[in-house]
Amino acid sequence: RQFRRRHAFGMRKRIEVKKLITGTPPIGYIAERHTLPNGKTVLGERKLDPIYSPIIQRIFNDYESGLSLQAIAGNINKEGIRTPKGYLWTSTTIKGLINNPTFYGAAPYYKERSIGRPDPNHPRRRLRKKMPMDQWLIVEGAPHPAIITKEQWLKCQEIKKSKGSYGRTYGESTLLSGLLKCGYCESSMFKNSSWGGGYFSCNRYWKTGKAECTPNSIRRL
Repeated sequence: RQFRRRHAFGMRKRIEVKKLITGTPPIGYIAERHTLPNGKTVLGERKLDPIYSPIIQRIFNDYESGLSLQAIAGNINKEGIRTPKGYLWTSTTIKGLINNPTFYGAAPYYKERSIGRPDPNHPRRRLRKKMPMDQWLIVEGAPHPAIITKEQWLKCQEIKKSKGSYGRTYGESTLLSGLLKCGYCESSMFKNSSWGGGYFSCNRYWKTGKAECTPNSIRRL
């Protein structure tokens, strides 16, 4: 606990003195790579990505206007736009961006912690576990430009909470969840309804906002 308190103090102090933020920048930012005399490579100051920063702003605007995560991902995929790594946009990707306070000029820490069980491949290490947002260390005034305002980010969090209060059947775990494969794209199939016993549908179709593959529904007997 003492180490965590000292580390948290150091993180806040690092932001106060405007030191560079460590780690790979999220989508919407770019950072130049600098090679030190000892051969080590470090990332420089974060700047706005001219290609993806407008997409980040569009995602928040669309979500604030009432579009769902799947609808936002589907619209971007249908336009032929891919992530910086060349992947399709999914509802999970959009949700991660909506949750990230970096875009209003803050620096989040402790999003993951080594509090899980020991890693079987590395006995001296413990598995990383994602932490809930209320346990993050969010330091405002980070040395990088903001893409959105803090008010818009907070409003999107309220919208997310209001939508999360309603249950849904998509992604419900069943005996064959994750074992069935789609015959068109070979993605996993999951139960997405409860009427008449439910159906198994293509996970890729729903995750990409109906932009890839087909529902390929199979009645669950």
